[in-house]
Order: sequence, then structure tokens, then C-alpha cells
Amino acid sequence: MEATFRKYKRSLFFKQRLMGYIFLLPTVVLFLIFTVVPFIMAFYLSFFEYNLLEVGEFVGFEYYSTAFSNTEFMKSFLNILIYAVMYVPSIIVISLLAAVLGNSELFGSKAMRIIFYLPCITGSIATAYVWRWMFDVDSGVFNGILGMFGLPESQWLSSRSYLVMVCIVMVSVWSGIGNNMLIFLAALKGVSPELYEAANLDGANKVQKLWYITVPSIAPTSCGISPFPVLRRRCTLSRR
Repeated sequence: MEATFRKYKRSLFFKQRLMGYIFLLPTVVLFLIFTVVPFIMAFYLSFFEYNLLEVGEFVGFEYYSTAFSNTEFMKSFLNILIYAVMYVPSIIVISLLAAVLGNSELFGSKAMRIIFYLPCITGSIATAYVWRWMFDVDSGVFNGILGMFGLPESQWLSSRSYLVMVCIVMVSVWSGIGNNMLIFLAALKGVSPELYEAANLDGANKVQKLWYITVPSIAPTSCGISPFPVLRRRCTLSRR
């Protein structure tokens, strides 16, 4: 009887995994066709003379040396690097906090989900006009807030201001919170309530439960293997 049960359990586990792979297959195929294959082809063609019609002679790293010796290219490359460093941690942290609020038992938590997801269904043109107005020097919302506190106005979108990158990251994070929040919400639903019950018995506060239970439990959703050592070991909850 026990052997039959184990066999059935293994069979059920296999069917569940197979069903998961079947659902993932269309996305994986599209990702390979439209992302991985074009990337490999572009990388390969970067070593050859290429005019969109035929592949010419092999030129090695000539294009790369030309690009990295160009001042404008290096400036653009640095801007992309700064944008990535600012955007990636911001979108992960803010989306996680939005998901935690949306998953909580607070009054209006469901309304919060709708509010956080609204930017994802807002048209890009409407978004651009609204944020341009908010950043406007003369009648913008942000300069109006600064004026209320007696602070000088800021040239938010001036090409010579370091605030330009901050504004771009702000708009990008605002536009991307919704989709990332849904991913984190799905991960939060898989966290066992028993862990939070044990944490309550140990006297853990909300911050400790978020750091020691929620974040490690959903870490694979955001980064696969957590870069923080505290999240890679078993922690004992205690009141500090």
C-alpha cells in the first residue's frame, strides 16, 4: 500500500512539473526566437562588415574599439549604467513594498492594488504629458511644492542638471510598479502563514517578519539567489 502511494505521489509530482513546463513552453520559445537568437546574431555580425544585405570581411574588434573611443558613445554608456544602478534596486524595493501593502489586511488594501496597477494601463502619451506638466518650471507641481516651503525652484528637465536622470528613473519606476507588484503578490501568496504565526509567538515585529520571513521566502522571485548573507542562512527571531 505504501509503495503504491509513493508511486502515485511521484506520478502526480511528475504530472505537475510537466504541466508547468507546458505552460512555460510558449514563453520560452518566443523568448528564444525574438531575444536570444537575435542577440547571438547581432553579436556575431559585430565582428564583420555588414550592410544589412550581406556579410562582408572579418574586422575583429574594430567596431568595438571605435565605439569605446568615441566620447558621445561613452557618455551614453555611462548614462545607461547610472540608469540601471538607480532603476533596478528602486523598482524591486518599491514593488515589494507595494505588494506587501496590497497583500496586507489593512483597510483599502484591494484599492491599493488598483491604484498601484493604474500606471500600467495608462497610455504612454498621457503619461508623458502629465509628468512633463509636473516637472514644468513655471507651473509644475514639484516646483509648487518647493515654493510652499520657501525653497528655490529647480530646473528638473534641464540637460545640464543631474536631476534629469532622477526624473527619468522616477517616471520609469512609476510606470513599472504594477506588473512587478503582481509578480510579488503571487509570490507572497505562496508564503506559509505558519511562519508568521511562529514569528508572532517569538515576539517578532513587522519589520523583522518582513526581513526574516517575507524577503527570504520570495527572494527567488526577484533575484534567484539572494546576494545578502543574512538571507542565505536560517535566522532565529527574537525581540530586540
